[in-house]
Amino acid sequence: MTLASAAAVRAALRILALTICLVAVVVEGVEIVERTGRCNDNARLFKLTLDTDAYPWETRWALMGASGEIAAGPPANTNYARRNRYIGFWCLDIGEDYTLTMKDLQGDGICCAWGQGSFVGKLDDEEIFRSDDSDYKKLSFDFSVKTRLTRQPTKRPTTQPTRPVTFVRGDLSQEITDLGLRISTGMSVRVIARANQRVRYASGGLSGRRFHSMPDGATVTPLEGGGYAYVSNAEMEQRRGGVYA
Repeated sequence: MTLASAAAVRAALRILALTICLVAVVVEGVEIVERTGRCNDNARLFKLTLDTDAYPWETRWALMGASGEIAAGPPANTNYARRNRYIGFWCLDIGEDYTLTMKDLQGDGICCAWGQGSFVGKLDDEEIFRSDDSDYKKLSFDFSVKTRLTRQPTKRPTTQPTRPVTFVRGDLSQEITDLGLRISTGMSVRVIARANQRVRYASGGLSGRRFHSMPDGATVTPLEGGGYAYVSNAEMEQRRGGVYA
């Protein structure tokens, strides 16, 4: 065999190996699709991308499902080529669990002492696992195929609010002249306490203590029996301050 014919044979074998990885077949009911293929509504597209290092004959992998092996590589009685990319696609059923196992016969992993090898697994466009530079003899990645998220909202948003507006940022169209306030549309204001005066309760009675004259920070707290309590901090000299509610 001449040198030219030997090179031609090697090139043909390389093309054959690449073709085997992408051929469309059905294995135990799991569809393997070509690059342009699509899955039905009950399945999602799983993509495995493998970039080999300088010793690709050490690399083996298998994709397992509930019923057993779905796919494995390289094809029987072959090895992967050095520093090449291999891509495979499979439609995997939604609601099922799967495991992708990668093996390295020498136990030094796929990266990086002997080349920049790597592998990546994706469901549709979502990355679910990726190799790193660690040594390994066997790595397993478990994943579940869940229902895909819709890319568009399922309902169009309403053009108008579905209930009365209670607050509009920057809208101070209401003027409360007796209090010197301006508030947003839909809001209301009432006085619940005045400095140095007793607080009138909702029941009509008066508090035994006068509301303090130095209000600072405050909050509104829900009560166990219903309603709310307004809690106000008093900042006064000589430790005469405190918290009033």
